[in-house]
Amino acid sequence: MTRTLFLFFIALPTVLAAWAQPGSAQNLGSMGTGIFYGKIYDGTTQKGIEGATVQIVQNRYDSLTGKKRELILATQLSNKKGEFNIDHLPVTGNFKLKVTCIGYKPFDVKIAFDNDHKSADPHVSIKDLGNFKMFADATQLDNITVNANKPLLEMYLDKKVYNVEKDLNAAGGTATDVIKNIPGVLVDMDGNVTVRNAAPQIFVDGRPSSLTLEQIPSDQISSIELMTNPSAKYDAGVM
Repeated sequence: MTRTLFLFFIALPTVLAAWAQPGSAQNLGSMGTGIFYGKIYDGTTQKGIEGATVQIVQNRYDSLTGKKRELILATQLSNKKGEFNIDHLPVTGNFKLKVTCIGYKPFDVKIAFDNDHKSADPHVSIKDLGNFKMFADATQLDNITVNANKPLLEMYLDKKVYNVEKDLNAAGGTATDVIKNIPGVLVDMDGNVTVRNAAPQIFVDGRPSSLTLEQIPSDQISSIELMTNPSAKYDAGVM
C-alpha cells in the first residue's frame, strides 16, 4: 500500500522570537548568505526554457562513510523566461551548478562566490552566473511518448505535490532520499529536514506519524505534498 506524505511549514514568529537568544540575529548575519542567479535558454531558438531543474550541489563530509559526497543544497525550477534565483546558500567553498530538462542534454559547471560579488548588505554575496545554453537531445526526443499522466512535480497556489511514483530514481531509497528532490526543501547530512530555515511538521496519510523519514521506504510513498499554509484539519494534536 502506498502512502501520501505531507510536509507542513507553519510560520510561528511569536514562538521563534520568544526562543531567540540575544545576539542570534547578528551571529546569523555574520555567517553570510549567498545568492546565485542566471538564465537557461534554448541554444537554437534563443528562447528561455521554462521548467528546467536547477540544482546547487557541494561536496560535504559524510560522517557515516568518512568520505565526501555530493550534497544537494537547493533545487529550483526555471520560470517562464528561463530565469532562476537561488538564495540562502553558504558563501564559502566550491559548488556545482547542475541543470536538467526533458528533451535537452543535461550539463553542470563549477561555480563559486568571490569578494567581487558583495551586495549593499556586507553579509550577502550575490553572483550573476550569466546565461546558459541547452541543446535538444535527439536520443531523448526519439523516445518521448506523450501520455496524459501526472507530472513529477505539480505546483499549486497553496502547495507543491511531488509524485514519487513518477520518479524512477526513487526505488530502493527512503523518504529522506525522495524529499531531497523537492524544490524549497533542504536535507542536511544528518537527515534533518528544513523548509525556509524551519523544521516542518510531517504527516503520513493525513495523520501524525511516529515513524522517522528513514523508516519509510520510498516505494511505499505515492506522493509528497509540501504545504506552507495547511488547513485547520491538519492539527498535530488530532489523533
